[in-house]
Amino acid sequence: MDPLTGAGAFATIVGLICNYKNEKQAISPDEYKAFVEWLQNKHHTEVIKYLEVNSRAVESIKQFLAEDNKVIIQKLEAIDAVTAKIASGIEGLAEIARAVRPNQELSRQCINILKQLNDSLGSYFLELNTGIHPTFLIIDGGQKQLRYDEPRFIEDDLRTLVELGLLRLEYNKQGCRIFYLTREALKILQSGNQV
Repeated sequence: MDPLTGAGAFATIVGLICNYKNEKQAISPDEYKAFVEWLQNKHHTEVIKYLEVNSRAVESIKQFLAEDNKVIIQKLEAIDAVTAKIASGIEGLAEIARAVRPNQELSRQCINILKQLNDSLGSYFLELNTGIHPTFLIIDGGQKQLRYDEPRFIEDDLRTLVELGLLRLEYNKQGCRIFYLTREALKILQSGNQV
């Protein structure tokens, strides 16, 4: 199977840029040209062919490689951490993610929040401050209350879900938070999760 079809294209190219940067410490006057030469030396002909017909990808890679090496490495590490965190909630990839990045795991509570919202057929939930711990009401999914077992980590889990793009945060006129399910969250749930 061609590694540059569908979702694999981005992961393949980012992975190869990461490998290239790890091997090539010296900065070239033309980093993109050096990257393509590196691809040729490593026999990644399918990637070179892909880049030959995708000028937008070429320009994006050129811009990325033109950044400071330290910044590039930081961005690649951030992508790795986010990918591992998301993969930790997907059956079949979870163990790999935990083995490679043990501290980058999507909590059970995070997955449970997404699962409850999806199972309700709702698209969003509203935060109500009714006591010590907030109450979350799934508005368009039969007005069910969202359950969570770790109240002291609910803020951390909601922030994580928003940062990963699995929930979208908005506010209503009263200033209450509204969390919307995203397509990315649905993809993770459909791929099989650990809950």
